[in-house]
Amino acid sequence: VKYFLKLKGDVKMGFLNRFRRNEPEEKQINIVVVRKTETFKYLHELIKSAKGEVNLDADIIMENREKYAYPDGIEIYKDLTINGNGHTIDAGGLRRIFDCHSHNITLKNIIFKQGFTKESGGAIKTFGNLNVEGCIFAGNVSQSEGGAAIHSYGGKVTLKSSCFVDNVAVGDFCFGGAVHASGDLNIIDCEFKSNLIIGEHGNGASVRSS
Repeated sequence: VKYFLKLKGDVKMGFLNRFRRNEPEEKQINIVVVRKTETFKYLHELIKSAKGEVNLDADIIMENREKYAYPDGIEIYKDLTINGNGHTIDAGGLRRIFDCHSHNITLKNIIFKQGFTKESGGAIKTFGNLNVEGCIFAGNVSQSEGGAAIHSYGGKVTLKSSCFVDNVAVGDFCFGGAVHASGDLNIIDCEFKSNLIIGEHGNGASVRSS
């Protein structure tokens, strides 16, 4: 078999050297990573069937029609640990994410994004003990009282190695742009950035504990 190459100079020699060594030509490879996504209903079913622990295997995104099924977010009435494994729960600015009524809730390695409520606790409202570790709260909004990311009505709240960014409490007399805790509050190695209160007579742009 004969190969006729109409190449000149260094280009020709480079091609021949690759050909003789049986090396493939360089190619650009584009890799697209598609993350699995599920709905709030899917997450709700995981929580209802869980025996103490939930391990997320997908990002959770609230569909527009789900805002009617979850007007206060997903309600939790059992002690539970939710391991996010780095996944995101995105309410799309439609509703709150979690409304917690149990004694002890632990949340690990979850990104809580775009929770919204006309009340308090844009991402999470809790009435018991809440432990948060390795989580991110971003772009959550509340329109009453404050705590755009978390509002605790008693109980002990422990925040560890977590980040709160761009959470906004809107309204007069709002307290805690990101976190408003009415009970014990422990904060360990957390970062607060660009959290706001928009309104009069409020305080604690990031945190308010009382």
